[in-house]
Amino acid sequence: LDVARRSSVQDDRGMLRHHLLQIFTA
Repeated sequence: LDVARRSSVQDDRGMLRHHLLQIFTA
């Protein structure tokens, strides 16, 4: 469960960074 939680957190960060990049580059 801990490993799954960590991977999901990393995915959330990746998505957040991707959205921020889209906003800044828009």
